[in-house]
Amino acid sequence: MKKLILIFILVVNSIEAQQWIDKKYSFETLYNIHYGEAINFTGTKDSLALDLYLPLCSDPTKNNKRPLLIWLYGGAFVAGSKEDPSIVDHCIQFAKRGYVTASVNYRLGIVSDDRSWKCNYPNYSCVFATDSAEWIRSYFRAVQDVKGAVRYLVNRNELYNIDVDNIFIAGESAGAFTALGVALLDTISEKPVETTTLTEREKREGAKLLLSQYISNLVGTSHPLNS
Repeated sequence: MKKLILIFILVVNSIEAQQWIDKKYSFETLYNIHYGEAINFTGTKDSLALDLYLPLCSDPTKNNKRPLLIWLYGGAFVAGSKEDPSIVDHCIQFAKRGYVTASVNYRLGIVSDDRSWKCNYPNYSCVFATDSAEWIRSYFRAVQDVKGAVRYLVNRNELYNIDVDNIFIAGESAGAFTALGVALLDTISEKPVETTTLTEREKREGAKLLLSQYISNLVGTSHPLNS
C-alpha cells in the first residue's frame, strides 16, 4: 500500500509540474489597449498602448488567476515596437503555456547631435546623443512608462484574470535594461540625477559658466563673472 501511495504522489507531482510549461492553451489577443499618455523628449505628448494575450480555458471551474509576463522590445531607446516579431512570438509562446502576456510600447527618442556619422556596420545609421545624460533620460522614461503599464494591468486584474502576486518582466537589449529598472527602482532617492529638473539657481550658474567659457575662448584667458 505504501508503494502505491508513493507512486500516486509522484504521478500527481509530475502532472502538476507541467503547469506553465506545456503549451496547452489557446488564446485571444487584445490590441492597442490605451494605458496612458506622457510627454516625450520633444515636449509633445505620446499616447501609450499595449497588446494583451489572454489564455483561454475551456473549463470555467478552472479559470483561476494567471501570472502576468510583460515582454519589452529593444532598440537602444530610439527604435522598436510592441509589434516586433520576436516580442510577439515570446508573448504567444507563453500565452500558450497559461501566462497572461503583454507587449508594451514606451516612449522613444533622444536629443541627438546634427552631425553625420559613419559607422563600421553595414546599413546602420549612427545616432549620437548631445550628451550622455540623454541616454539616461530615455532609459528612465521607458521605466516610468512600463511601471504605468504594470499599474494599469494590476488595477484591472479581475478583468484580465491576473495573479498580482506573480508578475514577471523580461526584455531584449534596451528592453532588458528597462525591465531591471522597473523591478529595482522603487524609491524617489533612486531616481537618476540626470532626470531631475534644474532649479532657477542652477540655471543661472550654468548660464554664467557657459558665458565665461565663451569669453575665455574668444580672448584666450579666463574671465570669471561676478554675481
